[in-house]
Parts: sequence; structure tokens; C-alpha cells
Amino acid sequence: MAAQLSVRILHGDDEETIRTILAGIEADQRATGMSELNFQVLDGKSVGEEAFSNAVYAMPFIADRRIVVLTNPLSMAGGRDGNRRFTELLGSIPETTCLVPVIPDSFERKDWVALPVKSFLRKWVADHPDYAVIETHARPDLNGMRSWITAKTAELGGEIEPGAVRLLIGMLGNDTGEIRQALDKLLLYVDFKRPIDESDVSELVSANTSVNIFSMIDELVAGNAKSSLSKLHQLADEQDIPGLLAMITRQFRLLLQAREILDEGGDGRRIGKELGQVDFVANKLANQARAFTMGRLRSLYGELVAIDRTVKSSQSDPLIALDLFVVGIAAANRR
Repeated sequence: MAAQLSVRILHGDDEETIRTILAGIEADQRATGMSELNFQVLDGKSVGEEAFSNAVYAMPFIADRRIVVLTNPLSMAGGRDGNRRFTELLGSIPETTCLVPVIPDSFERKDWVALPVKSFLRKWVADHPDYAVIETHARPDLNGMRSWITAKTAELGGEIEPGAVRLLIGMLGNDTGEIRQALDKLLLYVDFKRPIDESDVSELVSANTSVNIFSMIDELVAGNAKSSLSKLHQLADEQDIPGLLAMITRQFRLLLQAREILDEGGDGRRIGKELGQVDFVANKLANQARAFTMGRLRSLYGELVAIDRTVKSSQSDPLIALDLFVVGIAAANRR
């Protein structure tokens, strides 16, 4: 990053790389002994413009620059006027501050979701190349994950056998965040004294929640409301409801993309290639997408977006809303 840049946007779906970068920034600041004065984290969902200005205009103490990390930055934008105000705020960052907005994202079949190619923010950054940059950190493809896992294991101070690498990819795909957590657990298990092998992975790592979501959707396709609800509540016991809602929404977004590929004459192999999914997931997506029309999937995805909106505004109980969503699909498929 060039020293004169005032806005460094960290963007993408490789959450582990972004987390590592942020941890490095904070560690560098703590090493100076001045982190309480020169390092600050703001949340775009709650910070007001006055508090934002106070943070970025504060002068660094015995340092050249302050670092301000801004999570959920797009919450400060929205609509033409909101986007304009947000870019004006970004454009007001003084040379003595480096603002680091963090934008987690997911790449769909043709574009990013939160920060698409035609995003107002991309245009603003392109117009200010000496002032701002977008660093996009995308998850490696499945082939690239092999070297990623080996390198990450070495970085953490351990070793892993090729068979264990292949098994991890088969279970967790290219989810760098999930795989990092699995590596932490596996390295503790082997006590850093020997390489992680396939038996370690089989014993300690379970396929991620999306596999169980596939099972729930299988029941929905079959019209089994009781079993679908049981699996939904099992998933709800395993993690927080907002996270579960996000995963179910992502799953239906994948089904939409899979249905699009099928309608273009594609198959499970093409779904796996275009959506970056392992064979098991790609074939599941193909089979489940065939049970819905494109119009039906668009409608269901719209329902999930509406549920998310009402939950965030505290207008409904999220689990009840998901119960009704699941029962509605099962009832329609039972006819």
C-alpha cells in the first residue's frame, strides 16, 4: 500500500486473509505502545457522522498516522444521497489518518454481491487512484486450496499430509475461515509433534453446516414438513439464528445460480466449475435446483431477504419466521 493512500478498503470472501491483515495492522500499532491513541475500530451500523469525523480528524500521537478500521461501512451509505454523503466523508480523510473500511462479500456466478463491478464505491475509488484503493481478497479455487492449506499449516507451525489436505477440501471446500478453525483444532490435537493425517481429519472435523442444510432442503423437496422443521431446529441449536438465516439465504442463492446453469444446458460438473464447489455440493445443488422453477426460487429468495429485513428491524421472531418459511415450501411440494 502506497504511503499516501488515505482509504484502504479490504474486500472479498477470503475472511481468513482479511482477518490476518487486520490482526497484523493491530499488532503493529500495539507494538508502538500507542495503540490506544493511534488505533480505533468503528462500526458503520452505529457510528454517527460526528463520531466518525472525530475519529478520523484526531491527530496521531508521536506517529505519522492514525489507523481507523471501519466495519460495516456500507451501512453508512444507501441511495443516491446516502452514497454521495458517504463518498464525501471518505474524501475528507486527512493525510494523518488511514481509514480501513472492511467489506466482507461473496462472489456469485458473475459478480460480487456487496460490491459489484458497477458499485458507486468502485467508481469513486477509480476516480481517486492516488487517494484510495480496493484490495479484493478472494478465496482460492479448489485447486488453489491445496497450496493454501499447506502454507497456512506451515505458518501456524505445523505440517499436514497431502491426503489430509484433500479430505479437508472435500469436507469444507474453499471456506478459508472454516479451514483455519479446523487447522487450529487439528494442530492442537497432534500437539505440533507430527503431520496432520487423514485419520485426524476424519476424527475431528465434520462437514460444515451447509451439508446439514442440504439435508433439510432434501426434506423440503420431498414435502416432509415435520422432518424439515426437526432439521431446522437442530441447526438452530448448533449456531446463532442470524448466522443460520445467512447460511440458508446463501444456499438458496446458490440454488438460483445452479438453476440458471441448468436452464442454459449445464450439469453438475459445470455447476461445480462455475460456482467453485466440490463434486458432492455441486451434484446436490443440481438435484435440488431441478425440483424448483427459476420463478419459484426467485420468490423464495425474496422471502428470505424479507425475513432478514424484518428480523433486523426487530419486527418478528427469526426462528418462527424460518419455521413458516420451511412449512410453506414443504406444503407446496407435498401437493
